[in-house]
Amino acid sequence: MSKKNNSLPPGISIKKINNKNYYRVRSKRDKAGHRLETVVNSLENAKKKLSDYEDLINSEILLKSNKTLITYVFTSFMNQPYQKSLVYSWRKQKLTNFKINILGFFGDIPINKFNDTNCNQFIDYLINKNYSTSTIKQNKELLISILEFARSKKSISTVPSLKIPKPKRIYKRDRINKEDIKLFFRELKKERLEPAILLISFTGIRASECTGLKWSNYDKKNHTFYIENQIADNQDGTRGTRHVKNHRTRQIPIVNELVINALDTWAIRQSKEFEARGLNVNKDSHIFTRVNGDYYKYPSTILHTIKRVCKNAGIRNIVTHELRHNLASNLIEVSNPEYVKYVMGHKSIRTTYDFYVHPAQDQIKTELKKLEILE
Repeated sequence: MSKKNNSLPPGISIKKINNKNYYRVRSKRDKAGHRLETVVNSLENAKKKLSDYEDLINSEILLKSNKTLITYVFTSFMNQPYQKSLVYSWRKQKLTNFKINILGFFGDIPINKFNDTNCNQFIDYLINKNYSTSTIKQNKELLISILEFARSKKSISTVPSLKIPKPKRIYKRDRINKEDIKLFFRELKKERLEPAILLISFTGIRASECTGLKWSNYDKKNHTFYIENQIADNQDGTRGTRHVKNHRTRQIPIVNELVINALDTWAIRQSKEFEARGLNVNKDSHIFTRVNGDYYKYPSTILHTIKRVCKNAGIRNIVTHELRHNLASNLIEVSNPEYVKYVMGHKSIRTTYDFYVHPAQDQIKTELKKLEILE
């Protein structure tokens, strides 16, 4: 039996079960006149459930439709602790992918009717919308995560198998011209992450590898970095240190004085910042840290810095990977591809060729003229 309590929000009432107080939650009616109702064991959970109901009403989702069921599964999935710990932009992206793509495609298909056929039709649907491979992968992983969560709650018995066709890709990037790169490095001097971006530019390491570096990875005497870790997603959805991509541990010497000097200056600055907070820099400390001493969990921070530098320098927008690409393309013209493969941390020499062998037109003409000599 439920009883009203004027101190409770509208839609919530107390329900006594076995002499214990529970909270009954009732939604407003949707356009079809339906409403949802549930009983929870705390006022906090009741307010949260009422808020979920209101979101559904505001989204104009009919409460008796199958869209409601999958939305509830998604909401429950996103309310798990490790999902709540994600930064706002990542949670927002998942919500957008769910509303526009997953909900948009599956519509009123019951979640227990999801199968290999319609799930792979979903992948085709994304491909036909001309989404990038990374966006398609994001949607696939989100759908799989939702369905695995549903299986853990015994809402479904099996999770369908999804396959993303490997598209034929043409890797073509324009190199950064010399004038732009000079302006870029000049403007970069104003940024906190200057030493990190210089390191990427002159060693070709990945942004995730750069943020994963610790002082134990740096042989200061020989100016050599041991690349063995990166910052990436763990299986539980958290961010942390993991082994480098392809498990390609490598040693990269620093031969550019600009990078060496920037690292030395950074070490002094970081030490002072740590001391101000009563901390000490040691071999297990990350090399690149925020003012508060935390390491950078997301390589996108480097990308945002690069974008800001490009804007202030008045040059075209450069993405982080272009700095790596620029080094590799220049290096491969004067070095053995096997060495470039090692520096880049590639698993296959084919990747090195596919991504980075883009000889300049003048070089192509020079090579073709060699054939004329042989005639």
